[in-house]
Amino acid sequence: MKGCATEPAEADSLLREARIHMSRALTIRGDTTPENRVRLASLMLAAGDTAEAISHVDRALNDLGAWQSGDGTAPPGFAANVYLAQSRSHPTAEILTVSMRDDTWAITDNAGGVKIPAGEGVRAMVWALHALGLTEDDRPWIESRFELLDGIWREPEYDDRQQVLLRAAATDHVSAALVHVPERWDGWFSDWEVHGKQIPSVWKGLLSVQSDPVGAGRHLLEAINELNARPLNRTWAIDYHMPIILARRLGESSVAEELSARAARCPLMINELDFGWGMKRTSTGDARD
Repeated sequence: MKGCATEPAEADSLLREARIHMSRALTIRGDTTPENRVRLASLMLAAGDTAEAISHVDRALNDLGAWQSGDGTAPPGFAANVYLAQSRSHPTAEILTVSMRDDTWAITDNAGGVKIPAGEGVRAMVWALHALGLTEDDRPWIESRFELLDGIWREPEYDDRQQVLLRAAATDHVSAALVHVPERWDGWFSDWEVHGKQIPSVWKGLLSVQSDPVGAGRHLLEAINELNARPLNRTWAIDYHMPIILARRLGESSVAEELSARAARCPLMINELDFGWGMKRTSTGDARD
């Protein structure tokens, strides 16, 4: 896939061909693996056959046994796409947490070239937060995960600069969840400029919607211009999510609709995790208090 540069007709043609081949292969083979069943479910999801997609991925996860407890084989991360599209938060979070349980994540402090490990399980936690923010039906779960991050990224294990750098690196993934807990915004973006980090334009807008809506509108334009400047083959549907949220909170419904239409023209990945599947159920949310 070439991101939003992929022609819809090309994507549809490849999808039809892949689904035919996959269905035939699974009919011939009697020992269908859970992963192959998830691949077929992904193809069915993309073709709009949601009921069959759910049926196949549910069966695949059942065949894997006690995967939630860490026993046996973890499901592929892209199995979460089916649940993202259905706004089912807990299966989504469970899949991402287990499939990424052994993943490590570290960032580099460019000032000294020092590697900063994010902590055990943090990558899975951050990606699960991304999913929960899109399905947005479990605020207590979202809050509890941010509290866990607070507990990991604290002194003396991490100094103030390292905490800022880690929050900055995680922001693209946690923004969808962070937008639902506005009481955390000031703390999340605290001291960024002190340590040479720029708050993203879309967040500058969200932080100023109530106090300076005109300024927030300028930040929305900046965020859109940044999207427009990005090559289409490096742009994905999910990249439009936060600018859409900002546009809606500013009451710019026509801008939000245009951004949504642009996102809808971006084909979604089926054999890789794609948070764009979760945008189908995105709502406007409440304005910041």
